[in-house]
Amino acid sequence: MAKVNPGPSLANQYLVAANHHHLAGRLPEAEAGYIDVLRLQPKNPDALHYLGVIRTQQRNYAEAIKLITRAIKERPNAAEMHSNLGTAYRRSGDAVRAIYAYRKAIALQPSLAVAHFDLGHALRDAKDFDAALKEYQIYLKDRPEDPVGLAGLAHAYAGLGRHNEAMTAFDLAITFDPDFAEAYNKIGAFLCDRGQYQTAVPFHEKAVALAPTVPEWTFDYAIAQLRLEHFAEGWAAYESRCDREHRPLVRKPAPPAYWRNEDLQGKTILIWMEQGLGDQILFSSILPALIARARHCIVECAPRLVPVFARSFPTAEIRGNDDTSRPISPADEVDYQIAAGSMGQYLRPDRQSFPRHDGYLAADAAAAGAMRARYLDLAKGRRVVGLSWRTRNVAENESKSIDLTDLASILRTPGVMFVNLQYGDCRTEIDKAKKLFGVEILEDPAVDPLRDMDAFFAQVAAMDLVVTTSNTTAHVAGAQNKPVWIMLSAVNSLMWYWFVNRPDSPWYPSACLIRPSTIHGAEPWHQQVVATAAARLRKWLEAAAPSDSAPLHAAS
Repeated sequence: MAKVNPGPSLANQYLVAANHHHLAGRLPEAEAGYIDVLRLQPKNPDALHYLGVIRTQQRNYAEAIKLITRAIKERPNAAEMHSNLGTAYRRSGDAVRAIYAYRKAIALQPSLAVAHFDLGHALRDAKDFDAALKEYQIYLKDRPEDPVGLAGLAHAYAGLGRHNEAMTAFDLAITFDPDFAEAYNKIGAFLCDRGQYQTAVPFHEKAVALAPTVPEWTFDYAIAQLRLEHFAEGWAAYESRCDREHRPLVRKPAPPAYWRNEDLQGKTILIWMEQGLGDQILFSSILPALIARARHCIVECAPRLVPVFARSFPTAEIRGNDDTSRPISPADEVDYQIAAGSMGQYLRPDRQSFPRHDGYLAADAAAAGAMRARYLDLAKGRRVVGLSWRTRNVAENESKSIDLTDLASILRTPGVMFVNLQYGDCRTEIDKAKKLFGVEILEDPAVDPLRDMDAFFAQVAAMDLVVTTSNTTAHVAGAQNKPVWIMLSAVNSLMWYWFVNRPDSPWYPSACLIRPSTIHGAEPWHQQVVATAAARLRKWLEAAAPSDSAPLHAAS
């Protein structure tokens, strides 16, 4: 008698059990079950599909896409599979492929509500708010009181500038579900985008109270509080930055223990700088206080900053390290550790705790002096003004950056030699500005901040004045107490550490913050700030003495 192959029936048993675990939220058991199915039937479309869904939940998007794509190859007309493939693409940041996958799902099954809803999200990611609005409306047609759908609708309205309709949709969402934490968080973010920061805080607070384990919402609450200089509440919630799904910060493991404001006399503490160069420069303003308290301080920072930090903090040990997750070794030689962004809650608890300073990061004096002499020779009596106009942060580039040609009123100011302080290859932009305005912007081939920050610090030190948008250049100037005018947007991507309304910065006494006078005017945000900066530059030139061997401080 021939042997019976137990594979298919056993695979079905595994699949049923795995589905049961999956529906119950027991992901490890479900994952193991689907893998058992695939050992017996490597092309089983259901096991491939649902294991891909688990991989999406685990944020392993590349593997999720591979698995669900294999499942679709076996069952090409399964609308649910295309929809879940769209979700994997969307969460991986690929809105274009996500939109294609969702539309394929809808073509196969027009009544698949979740595909319309998720397509709305993907279209929002692609900033196609008109199309997103239509998808949310389709989703809501048979479920007009669905709070999640109403929140999506609100975002689409907001993207189209239809703010009253957006607020109405948000209000409906929490009317139908008073415990809808996400909606409260989104209302808070929406109000912040409208510049209504004080009004936004209670909504963020409510979201955190309803869902204290969602780090993204706690982080939004932290930023809202810090922006308003509510430091006690803001710093505590700012710890959630380490746990977010997007832009997570990987903490170093213990030991050593994390410092919680214990006495550091006779102790060694390691501070690891985090996030981008601008943030590292900003938070390094707190280092002197810790260095003064401890027997020994070790500072880990971006390798490009090591020469500057070593010069500026000579009693500390400076190490270059871009990997915040790397354990401290040997751990028993360090008593405490702390992330740079965590220092604020102990050392910057209120407005009064921000010290005025004459600069806490020092450029190489010889290099800065040589650059200064060379620039003065080229300037022939003109003022030497450094210029930077955009950020390398792609996600925030649009609302933190200005096209060089939009700085025409600044560039046409007589009596100034402009020096390019912008990161990256700017030759095309500079050539275009020269053709349009007849203005020369000096590019120094000896300075490349993407490779040598020490030379860049010296270059900034050689300026009379720096005019920039919110980017690393602003921090390099402020940390040296170099006169710097920072052109800021009113709301979108306004970094929390510039706070609200104030024209000065407690972080950088030499900084003057130039903000639009209106939050949502008909003109682009930069038109007002550029006009203000140009007018101020002319007044500054009238008041300034001729250039000499030393840079002058600009009046703000």
